Amino acid sequence: MTAVAAARSDAAAGPGLLLLADPSPSFRRRVLTELLDAPAGDAEVADLGARRGDELAAALAAGLSGERDLRAMTWALCRAAYLGFDRSTPAVAAALEKVEAAMTSCRW
Repeated sequence: MTAVAAARSDAAAGPGLLLLADPSPSFRRRVLTELLDAPAGDAEVADLGARRGDELAAALAAGLSGERDLRAMTWALCRAAYLGFDRSTPAVAAALEKVEAAMTSCRW
């Protein structure tokens, strides 16, 4: 039984089922793992995890293009963190290095 099927059979799931209607694979993955306690090996969790790349690219693109404003870069990292990505993700690690480089070049 998948995590969503188990949640449907559990009347106590409450708002978790409604949150699973969100179009974001990252958000649905977080709902499954953080609210509904689905295991990382669940088929739906794995499928949603595999479909999150486009969201990460979109989250980081705005902050890492053009002039690379420090505020835009940090906001991009915040958006990536909200989607559930951290420094262990290579694209996030690269973005973080750019933020650190921008911070060291600033004169406080």
